[in-house]
This record gives sequence, C-alpha cells and structure tokens, in this order.
Amino acid sequence: LNEGFEGGSMPAGWTSEGDCGWTVGTGDYSTGTGANTGSYNARITHDSTGDETYLVTPAMDLSNASEATLSFAYVNRSWAGDTDEFGVYYRVNGGTWNELFYTSTAHSTWTASGNITLTGFAANYQLGFLMVDNYGYGVGLDDVVVNATMSGGGTPTPGPTPTPTPGA
Repeated sequence: LNEGFEGGSMPAGWTSEGDCGWTVGTGDYSTGTGANTGSYNARITHDSTGDETYLVTPAMDLSNASEATLSFAYVNRSWAGDTDEFGVYYRVNGGTWNELFYTSTAHSTWTASGNITLTGFAANYQLGFLMVDNYGYGVGLDDVVVNATMSGGGTPTPGPTPTPTPGA
C-alpha cells in the first residue's frame, strides 16, 4: 500500500466510518499547513466534540507476511489549547479495531510516524486512521505506506480490483 492522495479525491476502496467524513484536500483545515508532499492529503475537521471517525484502507492480504511496517505523516494542530486525538488501528474481516498508534499531543507541523510494526497478519487486513474530535483543527494524513516481507517472496496483495466494463 502506498497512498499520497494525489488524485485529489478519496482513492478507490478507502472509506470513512463514524460520525464525520474524511475528505481529500490540502492541510488540516487551518491556514498554511499544505500537504506533507505533493498537493493533496486526507483530512478531517471538527464536527461535534466527541465524534469518532475512521479513515479505512482497502483490505490487504497479509496472510503470508512474515513482517510488515506502516509509515505515514500527520498533523493535528491545537486550537486555543484544544487538540483532537489521533490513532491508528487494524482489524481483520471487519472485526474489532486493535490499537497500533495513538496520540493526543498537538503537532503543528507535519510529523513522520516512523516505522510502526504491524501485527495480526491475515487476509482481509485493514488499517483505520481514527480522529476523535476534541475541537482542534482536525487531522491531516499523508504518505501512507505499508511495507511487508512475504513468506516465499512477493508483495502484499490488495483486495479485488473491479473489472472494467467494455465501452464504459
């Protein structure tokens, strides 16, 4: 998985689950942040304090992974001392979310996550980027990369790709 959101709209297979909606734009709804790289990033902003919304990746087949890491860049600026919470979780087969990363600390500039070790390898593996609304400026997300070493070689397989309809 390698997503920088440079298509200018939400990539195929990425969905929002929860109270608000993640979108693709520039920065974190505050002024001057811009994207981490390129022109666009995913972002979500304040709706109602306490709202929780995941940006969910397409399913990946990590059933043959011997190791895998996730990296990304994020920004979550404080607004008058109020900071939104941001976390990353994984689930298998649409089940329970399991925490991989969490912060309630404000980051006023783009911050690299470093390599986060993934666990729970399986087919139908999804990541969820969670914003909990605490009346901050929202969260910006960019440059999402999953690197995996597969047993016997190869690379992680994304979920099924739609078959184009002739003449469409």
